[in-house]
Amino acid sequence: TPSFHAYISNKICIRYRHEMMGYRICLRRGLSRLRDVLYTRRSSYNGASIRRQCCNGEEYTTHQHSPHHAATAAVFLLSSVFTYSYAKSKHDNLKHLDELYDANEFERLKDELEALTEEKDPEVLWRRARLLWELIKLSGKKTVENTKEAYSLIEQALILEDNNSDVHRWAGILSNAYNEQVGLRAQIGNLMTMKYHLTRATELNNNDASAWTLLGIWHYELTEMTWYQRKLANTFLGSVPEASYEEALECFLRAERIAPGNWNRNVFLIGKVYYRLGNTEEARKYLKIVLTLPHTIRDDKEIEEEAKKLLDKID
Repeated sequence: TPSFHAYISNKICIRYRHEMMGYRICLRRGLSRLRDVLYTRRSSYNGASIRRQCCNGEEYTTHQHSPHHAATAAVFLLSSVFTYSYAKSKHDNLKHLDELYDANEFERLKDELEALTEEKDPEVLWRRARLLWELIKLSGKKTVENTKEAYSLIEQALILEDNNSDVHRWAGILSNAYNEQVGLRAQIGNLMTMKYHLTRATELNNNDASAWTLLGIWHYELTEMTWYQRKLANTFLGSVPEASYEEALECFLRAERIAPGNWNRNVFLIGKVYYRLGNTEEARKYLKIVLTLPHTIRDDKEIEEEAKKLLDKID
């Protein structure tokens, strides 16, 4: 009588021979687990050992076994396949949401995310917060209430998963947006929190160009603080956090190496920091690059105008 393992192995190998690699890996792992359950502890089985060969050429020893063990092993096998299928489906859905965001199709994205409002998944929560922030900016009505709503979604995501670079990047963005609406004192008090989240984002994903740009902006804006803002920072924080044009430039250049020309603002800021440092040659180089970049987001036209003004000042 053919063993259960030989039967299921051949059926699966034939059926999934041409399926994607991910399924083959999961099935192989499931079969391995199935074999562990069915054919270990020989003393618990009756019958002689039989040498058999799977369709992949691998030899193994089989023993007679109980239906209970076969059912248990089958559960492990099916679990491997369904787990992979669920992960792949989730990845495809998130990719679709990001494509809608990149295409500025915010109404469609809103409809699809509204169907997921009951999901307590950090990947869904930070995307909901991102969309809400974009809609707030489009409306031109930034208030304590609506920025708090966006920030609260990120806080929920952080509780669920503290090791997600996207969540930390948006925690940096929205903590600043919310505290900016509360007032200057709150915004200054949030400086180190913002830096922590942006730094953490780069640690979790060293290739997150957006996080590097935002961290560079943190250093740049802090270096550009007025005497009054510094006085307030000294009052509320004890001292102004350390920052410099050099650190800002390092972050901007890092982002540019990861994703060249991906964000017009980043290229512009490289030129602007070089100008602040007195390197007009490099400043002119990057500002001219800005003028060649396509406009892909709302801010790009404004960035181009700023680049032209700074070039005129240099020349």
